Amino acid sequence: MRRHWVLLTVAATHVAGVGMALCQEGAATQPVPQTFAIETYVARAYNYLENMVDRDGRPYFDIFWTDPAEAAHDWPDFGDVMSRQWQAAIMARHLTGKEAHIEKLWAKKILSYPDPKTGLLMRQKTTFSEHVADPDDQALVLYALVTAYADTKDPTLRDAICKMVDHLPATYKRDAWIRGFHIKGLMTCVRHTGYKPALDQAGMLVKLAFEENPLFTPDNTFRHGGHMHGNLRILVGAADYALYVKDPVLFSRVDALYRYVRSTGTRFGFLPEVIGRKGDVVSCETCALMDFLGLAVTLANNGHPEYWGDVERMLRNQLVESQVSDVSWLRPGSKPDTGQFTWRDVGARMVGGYAGWSSPTHILAAKEELHWGGPELRGKTRAFQNCCGGSGTHAFFIAWKNASRFDGGTLSVHLHIDKLLP
Repeated sequence: MRRHWVLLTVAATHVAGVGMALCQEGAATQPVPQTFAIETYVARAYNYLENMVDRDGRPYFDIFWTDPAEAAHDWPDFGDVMSRQWQAAIMARHLTGKEAHIEKLWAKKILSYPDPKTGLLMRQKTTFSEHVADPDDQALVLYALVTAYADTKDPTLRDAICKMVDHLPATYKRDAWIRGFHIKGLMTCVRHTGYKPALDQAGMLVKLAFEENPLFTPDNTFRHGGHMHGNLRILVGAADYALYVKDPVLFSRVDALYRYVRSTGTRFGFLPEVIGRKGDVVSCETCALMDFLGLAVTLANNGHPEYWGDVERMLRNQLVESQVSDVSWLRPGSKPDTGQFTWRDVGARMVGGYAGWSSPTHILAAKEELHWGGPELRGKTRAFQNCCGGSGTHAFFIAWKNASRFDGGTLSVHLHIDKLLP
């Protein structure tokens, strides 16, 4: 534990230096360091959540490092980005006590997109998206719907969740990686609604991912490429399933894969976006930090307390530093918005958002161009990808929720950070 404290002390000093406040009393003002409080960082995310949207409240997926900087709508906006950010707004409200102005609008929009017959979210037909029910979207929308249901217990939400679950098997025809991405949302559904078809589907998908079409090797590495966010989302769902059905063999396998993932990063909390991509500048996707923290706390809460150190180092040294604060490198623009693009103060609106590809020393690890979509999108350097915009707040919520708890007369403290408790 002594080695952990050395690292944490350095990180805490750095954070305090960033967040200095000036004492207003006395002739000589002295810097007063802020304590390390997750609430402080999540409060900064409201600027991003409420302003990096168009006039109708739809978020922008692409942020381009152009001159001036520009934000663009893209196909992930309807299901992927909006559902992650709605979920993040709910979590931020529980964490800070403040409701984002946009939260209710996102709820209304998400609930307006599903097909009336199947309950599956349909992207809108635009110049940059097709009217389709994409499998990736469904996994993320289901997770957001269950988060909202856990918050309100609204029976309308439960009906929407069950209808979607009933029709999800039609989307499982694609590759095993996409199918496995659904497990986490399904298991969250099981815990909060008790809907048995969700458990049955989760069991089927776990069997596919670990036995019938295995995504992981016998010696516990990634079989088909090393995309962290995708593989970790499968593992955190599988851990939930193993605990729910009391399968110690599966849980042990997930733990072994977690230790493999941990070995690919650094001791101070950096995690590569992709394992084994040759000739690449190593970069870190905030979405992967979210799922790593989700898996780490699940394991730590269930027999592996040695992983709390992993959680704290990633929280202090990589997640905090992945939140956008300095946008001086993004030149502001003032051109009027179009149906797809905005140039208005893009950098300022990104403050409080999160890095798409950070390095241990930079908010942007490398210049990466977009290779899909029409000519209006391709060939531009991406400054941020806003799937990470909701994931950063989600990651903070995971750490905050598990940092300390007061339950049944017992106080449990797992992380050395401040937290208000009832």
